[in-house]
Amino acid sequence: MWNLKPIPVDQIFDWIRSFGYTLDPATFETVIQHLVTIDPGNAIFPLIPLFLDEENRLMPETFDTDDIARTDMRAECANTLAALAGSGIECPPMTEDLAHRCFQYLVDVGFFPEPQQQRDRLLHRSSSMA
Repeated sequence: MWNLKPIPVDQIFDWIRSFGYTLDPATFETVIQHLVTIDPGNAIFPLIPLFLDEENRLMPETFDTDDIARTDMRAECANTLAALAGSGIECPPMTEDLAHRCFQYLVDVGFFPEPQQQRDRLLHRSSSMA
């Protein structure tokens, strides 16, 4: 199901930074170069074919604001919205606080490192490259 009030990717990046992670912008090509070096144990490994598919290159279009503007979110979610009608279950508007709670959950279950661990790892990596 889509959130019927999507948040611009730049806003999500700001929330990731405000949670404490270091996040620097990278070109799609740079991301591709890094993806091909990922260990099979990494959680994103099964998704790599989505990024490397030369014909469909899904990521840039997924976040393209013009594509999002042309998408009828209610039509895309019609079956889910119909099933939830009258249940009181709704997708809440995304806020910085809710995003931080989602990030914290991902930290708590071990999917994300603590922000300080991520910053330390980046610092160690940049000092070993010098």
